[in-house]
Amino acid sequence: MNSLDVIDLEVGASSWLQAAPWALATMGFAALLMSAAEPAGKAIMLGSLCLACIVCFRGWLGKSSITHLRLRADGSAVLYTATGALSAALADGGWCSRCCCVVPFVETLGGRRFRCLLCHSRNSADGYRRLLVHLRLAGAGDGARGAPM
Repeated sequence: MNSLDVIDLEVGASSWLQAAPWALATMGFAALLMSAAEPAGKAIMLGSLCLACIVCFRGWLGKSSITHLRLRADGSAVLYTATGALSAALADGGWCSRCCCVVPFVETLGGRRFRCLLCHSRNSADGYRRLLVHLRLAGAGDGARGAPM
């Protein structure tokens, strides 16, 4: 297999993206504390914001089971986890930008769906560029696989 047919990528949020939920939560708390609402209303809104933060942060931190992926030119992929590797294929419904991508996969044996967050800053410039080109070509192809652009 040609080395240009395979793209090795690291999965996960970059450092600035990992800090974003904390910054948003801090701004939300500050805005609520400075608001002119009644104390009882503030207490209810602060409690709701605390619960939302707990749910979001627990979900955000628990999504890191896939650490690396190896994407082949035909749309098949190997997703590496802490416990082993999964065979998967590229699925529809992805989202791409110059700084990060959300790439969906379907497990070939079980049919489970996975979404992988791939950030430019965690990968080589060449690997990320090749991923963007691959996703654009896959989305413009037969429509059966690939992330639409």
